[in-house]
Amino acid sequence: MTIRKCKNGHGPSFFTGVSFNQPKFSPYATWEVDGSTFADNTTIGVIPAGIFIDTNNTIYSTGLYFNIAQIWFEGNVNPSRNISNGLRYPYSVFVTGNGDIYVDNGLINKRLEKSALNTTNGTTVMYVEAECAGLFIDVNTVKPLLDEH
Repeated sequence: MTIRKCKNGHGPSFFTGVSFNQPKFSPYATWEVDGSTFADNTTIGVIPAGIFIDTNNTIYSTGLYFNIAQIWFEGNVNPSRNISNGLRYPYSVFVTGNGDIYVDNGLINKRLEKSALNTTNGTTVMYVEAECAGLFIDVNTVKPLLDEH
């Protein structure tokens, strides 16, 4: 995995590697015309920032101005749970295979938070210099992708 930090807006932030959840689509897949909208600007805000879909089709999302991470279990059109953790402008979210939820809290509070699915608060697992524009958690290490403008 490669992680690049950008300072002062020079160059893109990126990482390369294998993502946690890579769905396999048939070459004949089509768009579901009767699909459901599960979130809009009244649900997640006008600036949605992070989204993660786990292997159970549970959707985790952050919105910059609502200061929460929201969770939708498959089939629900309303958020099933919220995680607050004193979040301020959360950018990214990542969920491990065992259900640990990592949410960026770096822009204002300079930290990364970890929660469990059945809790609304969590613990600080890392202090960071800026917001984490992306997160990847491997077996042993938290790898934040910082975006420093």
